[in-house]
Amino acid sequence: MTRGAAGDERIGSRSRRRPRRVGLLVLLVLALGSCGIPTDDSPRPLAEGATTTDPTPEEPADSRGSATLYLSAGGENTDLVAVRRELEGEASVGRVLEALLQGGTEEDTAAGYVSLIPPGTAVEDLEPGDDGLLTIGFSDEWGELQGESATGAYGQVVLTVTELAGVRQVTFLVAGEVVPAPTSDQGNEQQVVTRASYRSLEPG
Repeated sequence: MTRGAAGDERIGSRSRRRPRRVGLLVLLVLALGSCGIPTDDSPRPLAEGATTTDPTPEEPADSRGSATLYLSAGGENTDLVAVRRELEGEASVGRVLEALLQGGTEEDTAAGYVSLIPPGTAVEDLEPGDDGLLTIGFSDEWGELQGESATGAYGQVVLTVTELAGVRQVTFLVAGEVVPAPTSDQGNEQQVVTRASYRSLEPG
């Protein structure tokens, strides 16, 4: 074979390979298109509302509550006064009574307010019943109450718990036995008392 003939054969071979390469490129472009890969010429913004990070969980709602407690105005005044108290949790009957049994704060003392409930008194039983009746079992210290201070202490508890929804009547127990409650009606005692039983002690 002559040099000229060999050269022509190589040129012919290269020209036959070019259509194959072009065909492969066309097939590659079509394959990419069928896969749904975007071929935008410039970046696109994210759709409205889209995010690239996980959403931050909502913070729990504040569970602190508050209650109205009743203390004695102090001195010879037998009236009761209402004070607001912040609680470490929701205003349940148990938490509200616990706050009342803790007595007055420094601010209450500075204002002359005192608690007539005997120190060391603890709640031993709480039983909600029908018709808004709440039975409260106190420790033995509660049985030490006498005279006008007893009326005031019972009034403190009754006026405080009847501020809460669903409580309208109260019965007191000591050592599991019902204790008649003195009322502000000239010392009249009743086994079931209401807010009206201490109306004369309420703040004017």
